[in-house]
Amino acid sequence: YYGISIKKFIDREKYDLAKRMLTYSDHTISEVAALLGYPDIYSFSRFFKKMNEGSGPRKYKRFRQALNSEQARNRISQKPS
Repeated sequence: YYGISIKKFIDREKYDLAKRMLTYSDHTISEVAALLGYPDIYSFSRFFKKMNEGSGPRKYKRFRQALNSEQARNRISQKPS
């Protein structure tokens, strides 16, 4: 992480944590926003969109949930009988 500002480093860490929380936890987007220190979901959404090339947390969470469900179905269908 040489050559980047402290703010960019912290933003990257928060973004990575937000992605993990949205993917692997049952927290709502509002709860994730609060846990990461954002005063409201709107501030968190602006931050997430900035870090995620315009895609917001709701779209990201739905995509990851669909992907995880599909992967689980594939694992189940591949089990030997």
